[in-house]
Amino acid sequence: MATKKTNRPMAKTKGSKKAPMPQSGVSAVLVVKGAGPQGQDETLDAFLRGFLPAVNVVANDHAVRERSDLALEGQPPMPRVAEIDARLKDGSQRRLWVKEAYWENALRRRGALTPLMGEWHMATYAWGRVLYDWLRGTLPKERQKDFWLFYLYFFLMHYLVFLFPVFALSQPANPMQVLQAVLGTALFTGLVVWPRARLSRAVFDLPLNERRPISGIFGWVLATLAAAILYSPLLYLRWAATLVLIILPLLWARGRVWRLREFPDSDTNWRNYYSYKKRVTPRKYVTRTIQRYVPTMSSILYRYLLVLLLPIGLIVVLLSQAMIWSKVLEAPGKWLDYVVSVAMSDFMGDIVLYARFPDQAQRVRSTLIDQIQFFHQHPDVKEIHVFAHSLGTVIGYETLFKHLPREYRSKIKTYVTVGSVLSAMNKANAALDERYTQRFPVYPPEEGYGFAEGFRWFNCWNLLDPATEFYSLDEYFVPRSAPEMPKDHGRTLPELPREERMRILPEDYCPINIKTPFTDLHSGYWNNLADVHKPFAERIFGMVPKRWDMEALAEAENLATNSARYYRRALAVNRLGLALVSGAAGAVVGQLLWALYTTVSDWMNGLLVDWIGQFQSTVDLLLWAGSPAVRLGLLTLLSLLLAGAWLQDVLVWRQLQRRLALKR
Repeated sequence: MATKKTNRPMAKTKGSKKAPMPQSGVSAVLVVKGAGPQGQDETLDAFLRGFLPAVNVVANDHAVRERSDLALEGQPPMPRVAEIDARLKDGSQRRLWVKEAYWENALRRRGALTPLMGEWHMATYAWGRVLYDWLRGTLPKERQKDFWLFYLYFFLMHYLVFLFPVFALSQPANPMQVLQAVLGTALFTGLVVWPRARLSRAVFDLPLNERRPISGIFGWVLATLAAAILYSPLLYLRWAATLVLIILPLLWARGRVWRLREFPDSDTNWRNYYSYKKRVTPRKYVTRTIQRYVPTMSSILYRYLLVLLLPIGLIVVLLSQAMIWSKVLEAPGKWLDYVVSVAMSDFMGDIVLYARFPDQAQRVRSTLIDQIQFFHQHPDVKEIHVFAHSLGTVIGYETLFKHLPREYRSKIKTYVTVGSVLSAMNKANAALDERYTQRFPVYPPEEGYGFAEGFRWFNCWNLLDPATEFYSLDEYFVPRSAPEMPKDHGRTLPELPREERMRILPEDYCPINIKTPFTDLHSGYWNNLADVHKPFAERIFGMVPKRWDMEALAEAENLATNSARYYRRALAVNRLGLALVSGAAGAVVGQLLWALYTTVSDWMNGLLVDWIGQFQSTVDLLLWAGSPAVRLGLLTLLSLLLAGAWLQDVLVWRQLQRRLALKR
């Protein structure tokens, strides 16, 4: 075996003698890329640039070569496999085969509008799901399917979105006008969401395999928001900036009090589980668990901000097409159209296509399944490790935990996810397919998963990674056992004492969450040696990675002395103080931006500013200064649109009611 160290990702050694096979067998590592256009093995090279320095630290010597001759009998060889031969510090030799599960060619990308509308559908539903969980956390289990709970969360979801266009168009100048806008929006929203809430509640009475997806906010609201942004861009900037100035202190405060958390892998109180018996048949009961969980305010506001940012995409798409159509601005229009296509069709489009088109998702998963089956059947491979990033974590999860045949799971030893979007997909699950299916199950099948002995799932995240929604995969925590739910627990489940919570341990297939520095953002995981690659290399080589050992981490940081009550007080104090600092800084920056805005506005008297002014004048003319016939026509058109959406929901709801009556 060569002993020369090298940091080149794929150093070829032509004509070199093949190193002897280690007695311990080969460890196969599959790397699954995230969303966005990437060349063949580009993700593999990014992984090796971070992983090879970790091998340098863990092993005394190593050599890297490219193999293109790995094959099973009767099958063509697998191209471009990175082979790493390492001599560990104890003198043993190990061999790794690293291969990228490249699924880029499995997708058939579409235009920019299809991903945009799909993302609107998913994002608004996921936001509503967060609001629903927030409201549901205040009610006992037997009241969590009340119609008024569904109505309230639909009302809040639509009301907060409707507020911006109402304020943008009405421009209230005094408190009385503000009150009129707020109350008028509430009345309008209450009428709009009534049938949708009835429909959503009726769907929950259907069996899982007969449920239809419930959409989030109406599609025409996206166009309304885009028009309101064009009419009052400054108000939109203030609205979005206010949300950012609220979210940042919340995240900053969590970072400051992170060391005061109770548990090493999370700063949320997820381990407040209770068990209860659910009747499956008249004579059979199964034990289920329920948790006392309320989503945090930062999750709610972040989802709200995402919904408000999507109309910008619609504006840019329409603007690029208008510039191309004008011929005068055709060249910059084509450049803008290319940028939009890359951002929406390639990055956002990959997520939407995988989530909402089952045929494309199956082709993507087949790429990973084929390679797992290849390494499983190879006689030299002892164990398989899967490393996934971003959208690849969702692909890997669906493949390993649901679609991979059980007989091919026995060699899978490790699943590592970095920058996972699985939490967002889990929230939007019910809005993805024409018929509801649990695509991202939290609980295992009755026969279990059948992974290799000692299987572990490690998830890396950080506080400023928007893909993870700034949280770990806490919803995938499944307890081995939990205290029995009290029969008379009132409106809310009581909080368990610390001693009880500490005894609630996760199952082996649950993710072990590792917080990385906030500087990683979403792409810095590839270069994180201490928190990602070095522990991963240690696990592959049969060592115990201390950074991924939660018991050692809790002891090192002395978390046993922390209490949830003290943590919440410290978090509240930090949030208040940092909110004041953020507000003051925002005021200063806002003044500077206002000065810049006025300067640019005075300087730019070109086509765009004139067009926005004409747009505002036209809207003003139609809404306020137009003839009574014009205003009556606009109101009639708006009423017909609302009545159509309203009637559609009512008809579907009545159809579901009849189906339920026939079943009874």
